Formats: sequence, structure tokens, C-alpha cells
Amino acid sequence: MKNISKTIFVWLLTAIIGGFAFGVMLAADESGHTGRFALNDSDMVVVSAIAAVACLALSIPATILYHFIAIRLYQRWDSTTKIKAVLGLYAAGATVVSIDVLGISSDGRLDTDFFILAVPFAIGALVSALLFSYRPLPKEQRWGSDSSVFPDEEEAEAENLFPKETHAIIICITVLMILWDLINMIKGKFYGGGFNIGFSVLLLGTLIAGMVLFARKNVTGWYLLFGFFVYGSVSTLLSVLNVMGRYRATISGQYMIQTILMLVICNLAPLILIAAPKMTHYFKVEKNKTILVCIIAGLLVAGVWVRFWMM
Repeated sequence: MKNISKTIFVWLLTAIIGGFAFGVMLAADESGHTGRFALNDSDMVVVSAIAAVACLALSIPATILYHFIAIRLYQRWDSTTKIKAVLGLYAAGATVVSIDVLGISSDGRLDTDFFILAVPFAIGALVSALLFSYRPLPKEQRWGSDSSVFPDEEEAEAENLFPKETHAIIICITVLMILWDLINMIKGKFYGGGFNIGFSVLLLGTLIAGMVLFARKNVTGWYLLFGFFVYGSVSTLLSVLNVMGRYRATISGQYMIQTILMLVICNLAPLILIAAPKMTHYFKVEKNKTILVCIIAGLLVAGVWVRFWMM
């Protein structure tokens, strides 16, 4: 089915973003520490994952309808902005309705807890719906000797080869990493074992600047994000090895699973995607600059871990 992959990405990203936002809401809720939920950090991760899976199941009918609405709107309307506005509102509203259907009690009243669950997933649906375009690529136009304007063949070829879905996924993961870093800074646990607030702010600023430039298809953004994900992958891997070496007998399997997922999903996965051949070809990445970025990231990792072992 045409463009079905984009709808699947919308469906999956809604659950991922919503699950993460739901976990943040639980962590920020003071009652989480005083009795209403009675959840520790590990329990919040489990509850968020269960909520994400439930969202995937409950939103299947709404997602199927979303696909056909998106196809029809992109065929009939010219304004991409208006189309995305309509699809975003539909996705958010349909997600709320899908979740709240289970929250309606026998007397017709809405359970407040289900409404709290619906809000973060509605935000995820809204963001996901705005990321993808279902508009087909323009048909190739024949240019004759009497044509007054000629297309830039190199630019047109590069744009057609641009991996839009991969670009959107990297941006989405980067947004999640920005939120994750902000939460860690608030809690005083700086990303990658950072040794002071200045270093953490530097990393966060690099991530935000990289995301903005990368979203605008600027090669500087590619280098910034590539360096960040190299730093994150190596630093998180060292963290895993350090925990396994020091606390093998006492560390819980659940904590190790969370740490490994952090390594794979938030660091290695975007690193592989951003270094994919099509992505590097489109951004015209230079090998020498890429090596330099890797060296800088390696020096940052070395500095952080030398400070860590000297503490």
C-alpha cells in the first residue's frame, strides 16, 4: 500500500514519544514519591513501556483511518501546512479518544487516570503527524531547446535520494535526548558522567544546535550530531562495562537492560542512521572532517573518564 511505511512510523513514534513523556510525567509527579502511584524509577520505566504497548494496540483503528485521510488530503489539497494541521489535530484527538474509551466507567464518567495517560500520547501523535509528508515526488519534466529554465540536475538528484524518514527519526531521537539531558541536569546527574554543569550545558547546546542545523539540512548539523552520538555511544558503553565490573554481584538485571537500551536506542541506532551511505552522500560529508570529529569526541570521553577515575 502506497506510503504505508510513513503511517507505520507515525504509529510507532506516537508510542515512543508518548511513553517517554508519560514516564517524565510520572517522575515529575510529587505523588509518585508520596503514595498515589508508589513507583520507583525502575517501575516508572516498566509502566511507561506497558503504556506505549497499550497505545500501539488501541490506536490501530485510528491509525488505519489516519492513513486514508492523509492520502486523500495530499491528493486534493495544495497547502502542506493546512494538511499537516488537520492531520495533527486528528492524530491527537483520535489518540485521546482511543485511550479514553477504556477509561469511561459504566455510569458514563471519565476516569482521571486515563485522561492523564492520554495527554502525553496525544502530544506524541501531534508531533509524529507533523514529521511526514505524503505528497508524491513531482514527475520528471521534459526540457526542450525552447525551455527558458533548466533544472539543476545535481540538486534534483540529491533531493530525490534524500532519506526523509531516516532524517525524521534522527530528529525525533535527538528531541528525546534533549529532554533526557534536561531531566538529568535538573536531577544533577549529568549525561555521560560529566564533571560539572558547564560541560553538561556545552553538550546540551551542541545537541540543540546540531538538531536545528540538521533539520535544516546543514552539513554542520550532521557533524555536531555525529560527534555527539559517537561521544554518547562510547561513554555509555564504558558506563555499562564499569557497572558490570564493579557491581556484577549486586546490580539488578532490570537496571542493566535499561542501560543497554539507552546505549542501543539513543546512541548506536542514531549513529548508524546518520552515518548511512545515503545520508552522508546527501550532506556531502568529508572523510577528514569526520575523522576530526571522532577524535574530538574521543578526547571528550577521555577527559570525562580520567576525571571520573581520579574522583
